[in-house]
Amino acid sequence: MERIEGTENLDPILMMDHSHRYQWASSCVYGTVLDIACGIGYGSRYLVNNPRVTNYIGVDIAPEAIDKAKINYSSDVCSFYVGSAYDLTFIQDESIDVLVSMETIEHLQQPELAMKEFRRILKKDGIFLGSVPTRGLDEHHDQYHGGNQYHLTRFDFNCIKELLSKYFDFVNIYLSQIRLCIETHPLTKSIGSISPVQIESIKYTEDLKDLGIFLFAASLRDLDEPELSTILPSSSSVFLGPLYFEKYAKYIDLYNQYMLTTNLYQDQQKICHDLEDKYQKLYSDYLLTTNMYQDLQKIYNDMDEKYQKLYLDYQLHSNTLEG
Repeated sequence: MERIEGTENLDPILMMDHSHRYQWASSCVYGTVLDIACGIGYGSRYLVNNPRVTNYIGVDIAPEAIDKAKINYSSDVCSFYVGSAYDLTFIQDESIDVLVSMETIEHLQQPELAMKEFRRILKKDGIFLGSVPTRGLDEHHDQYHGGNQYHLTRFDFNCIKELLSKYFDFVNIYLSQIRLCIETHPLTKSIGSISPVQIESIKYTEDLKDLGIFLFAASLRDLDEPELSTILPSSSSVFLGPLYFEKYAKYIDLYNQYMLTTNLYQDQQKICHDLEDKYQKLYSDYLLTTNMYQDLQKIYNDMDEKYQKLYLDYQLHSNTLEG
């Protein structure tokens, strides 16, 4: 799903997956917050719940999504505008404290252009919070769900690290995965020009095909500063509980139906194979009988020719005697 069109009747685990990213970001937003690709604006309710937020601006390229956002989430604090990640000229230079953009830059053919625009509008001590699907997740969708035509750029760990480090001095990257819980763990801490540190407890390599999303925090400001380190997200686990088990129960029911259908299909295949074997045997018998018939026909024809020849000789001999 590329954009949530409405929160009603939405799969609860899918909703939890999408909302979890905003919950993750909500602890460290403050001041003026810009949400790029805000969709219908549901993320605003998580971000403005932080009392440090004084102004929320939601931007999306789809006018119909912004119309829904204005109807459902506009307030004295929240405003919504149509706009593109490539062109935010209606936002002043260095005016944004926190820029949030979840599941956005994988949709861009040139994410570097968006990064330049993000840097322009962020204050010098501003923070960029975002997420992208892992390359492993995209490849999983290619194999089992036909791929995603809207994902134009794919990110493994090194790709997202290099892109962010090109525009920001300090970068923290996390991996979030859905299991029984939605688990989020740091992969790196303070990648940048001052204190690059790789967290050794996370054995992440370029070859690892993790199914999940990369969450990240990037800034020109040292993310290890006490003021920031206490509010920046770290490891977290959101228990899905009944949502997971309800989904699992539906899966088991579907799996049982699948196995029943598979068994019926295999039984039908066995019957078809048995019929095919009988047909092949009957066809072989037919060919054998046909060959025997053709041999007998040849013998009959030969005997008929000999009979005709003998009969002619007999007629000739009889005429000679009578004469």
